Amino acid sequence: MEAENAGQNPPQAHVVIDGSPREDKKLRAVFTFPDGKKKTTHFGGKGYSDYTIHNDEERKNRYEIRHARREDWDDFTTAGALSKWILWNKPSLKGGFDHFLALFSLTGELKVKTSLAGNAAPCLQCGRDSYRSPSVTVDAVATRETDDGLELLMIERGPDPSVWAGMWAFPGGFVDYGEDPEDAVLREMLEETGVVGENPRILHVLGAPGRDPRKHCVGLFYLVEADLEAEPQGADDAVSAAWVPISDLSVENVAADHLSVVDLMRE
Repeated sequence: MEAENAGQNPPQAHVVIDGSPREDKKLRAVFTFPDGKKKTTHFGGKGYSDYTIHNDEERKNRYEIRHARREDWDDFTTAGALSKWILWNKPSLKGGFDHFLALFSLTGELKVKTSLAGNAAPCLQCGRDSYRSPSVTVDAVATRETDDGLELLMIERGPDPSVWAGMWAFPGGFVDYGEDPEDAVLREMLEETGVVGENPRILHVLGAPGRDPRKHCVGLFYLVEADLEAEPQGADDAVSAAWVPISDLSVENVAADHLSVVDLMRE
């Protein structure tokens, strides 16, 4: 299924949407910009319904109220905007996709007919098979010294998973297939905090099977150099971002097992 915007403005990007290979997401959007650069965004929680499936107006209204406070629906490359305009906008996936293209002056191709699970075909290029393997995540550990002591660049977690909602964590996320973890950690840091990082160096690895309630994740923590004068701005999966004094971080307010890495930085 192909569609193009009918406006007179040149397209901002071309987007291809298909099934996500990630175990926790339904769909994948791959954007190609006029300069040749690409961006991949996975969106739609696997196992959850959406407006294109249930067509329930009350649930749609509750979704919009709940998500409007913390998502940027004007940045068409974010998971929040893709979910809002494609999954929670029109009664059909095709209708939402066509509206999304027209709204943001895009061209695109929709390779799936529904947002239901099972869209992702076996990948002949990557060799994805039936073996269950852990996912790989990366987290950026950026620090700065102040007159009051050491500060760490942290994000405030959003509602997924709910057990970590509102807690501090290092900026990070999943490594995309074909992506170098060192590139992924710089990308995630920029997307979630707006702070540019460089020279990632591996600091620590955590991989206990129960460390993430969503699934088994092996976490790579990198020391990353950052602009020490930068003012972090929370975005993407982060509600907010800030330089947080290390003395303010404790078991009560740090998500997951990130406190063990915080404690490494105290030494």
